[in-house]
Order: sequence, then C-alpha cells, then structure tokens
Amino acid sequence: KAVVSTQSTGHTLAELQPRFVTELCLRLYGTQESESSEEVFIKLIPEKICRFYGQYILSSSEGKFNLNEFIEVWQDSLPEGMTAELSHLRGVALVNRNCQPHIISYLSAMDLPVDPGRRFAYLFSRQDRWAHDDIIPYLEDLIGPGQTVNALLLKHCRSTTDPKTKHKVYNSKIRS
Repeated sequence: KAVVSTQSTGHTLAELQPRFVTELCLRLYGTQESESSEEVFIKLIPEKICRFYGQYILSSSEGKFNLNEFIEVWQDSLPEGMTAELSHLRGVALVNRNCQPHIISYLSAMDLPVDPGRRFAYLFSRQDRWAHDDIIPYLEDLIGPGQTVNALLLKHCRSTTDPKTKHKVYNSKIRS
C-alpha cells in the first residue's frame, strides 16, 4: 500500500496546482496514516483510485467499449502496482455479456430516475434481462428503512432462471 507525504507531494506538484488541492485529492483517495508536527502521511486506497480512472474513461466516451479492450486501456492508465477489477466499477458500469465480444458502457446509479417505476423502466430499456448481482447496485439508494431490495424486485420485476447459467435473472413485468 502506498503511503505519501502531503508536504512532499504538495511541494512536488506546486507548479501544477495549489497545495490545498493536492492535499484534498490525497484525502479523498486515501486515509490519514500518521501525522507529525511537520507532515501528514496519507495511505492511498487503490480501489478508489482504480474506480476514479475507470469511471473517468467510461464517462468520457459516449459509446460502448469492447470489454477486453476497455480493461486493457484502464489497466494501462493506472499507477504502477494497481489492478483494474470490474468490481471497482460497481454502480457506474454496465457489462453486457449477452453478445460477442462482451461490451461495457457507462451507467451511473447517480444519474438514474429517483422514482422506482421510472428507474426500472430505464434499466430495462438499457438491458432486457439483469442478473441479481448486476441490478442491485442500481437499486440500493432506493431502499428506505424497513425495505429490502428483494421487495422492490418482487414489485417491479419478473424473475426467471437463466437456462445456461442456472442463475436467477430479472425482466420487466411490463411488456414492451
């Protein structure tokens, strides 16, 4: 795990940006490890950095990527020692494995409608069938106290078992 000094990093980047910006970025993508009278040390969190780079690449494009090519570009953009994993993009990337080659596109849960009915309609307009693990990140912010994701799925979806994978998948209750 990388640990960096806010003072030396701020000094190194001073020509590019104000020190307070560097320190803010370090604190956003790390946790304070230790502090002395002169320096603060930040331990970088690789998952947050990997998510930032992956989300940036996806959101900067307006289309879809070949999944393998995206992972290669994403990995090449990361600092040395960090590894791109699709789990880092939970809730910001839609992976379609129902085509060859597999494709990935930007889909942020933060950009979806707040109304559950409209959200499900939008999600099913993007993809006909959703695996349980794929749809959950797009529903978690809709769950209030005493509610469950499964209740929301039951209300808005029809579940079936995928004959190939034997896993539960969800499709819209509303026929298009």
